[in-house]
Amino acid sequence: MFVNLVHKRLGIVKMVLDDEDYDKIKHLKLLVNTTSNRFTYYVVANIKKKNEHGKWMFDRNIHVHREIMGLGDYRTDKRIVNHINGNGLDNRKCNLEICDILFNSQSFRCPNKNIGYYSMDKDGRHKKHRISFRVNKKRNCIRFYTKDEATNYLNNLRVNIKRLFY
Repeated sequence: MFVNLVHKRLGIVKMVLDDEDYDKIKHLKLLVNTTSNRFTYYVVANIKKKNEHGKWMFDRNIHVHREIMGLGDYRTDKRIVNHINGNGLDNRKCNLEICDILFNSQSFRCPNKNIGYYSMDKDGRHKKHRISFRVNKKRNCIRFYTKDEATNYLNNLRVNIKRLFY
């Protein structure tokens, strides 16, 4: 199901949602958040409550993907909802997963970055082939003597990156 949201600068933005999750968010005032991530947009909901004088006042914003996955406010529940395909407007349950901050901040989760890189060093008489990648802001290098070993390891690393670190 598609939900159309109106934004002043972007015009009409379409959010993808499962049909059964629409009941959870149909009573909320939905807004498009363009400032939290430079790669994608997210949908937030304005939550208001009455103050002691009976007037409606702004209480907080909550991300729609947290509401769909059943997580509370980030102040009380520090778990993160990760969008698997990197699109913050795709809020289907098959695209969302609950993870921690460390898993969500890894470089292999960014859709615009390559996982690892290959280089060949000339070290005197020996040619060394090197694979470099980052995990937890630490650079890891593995050296190989043949190009085939290095490219096979890099391809296996890209395929099994989730299983290697978690």
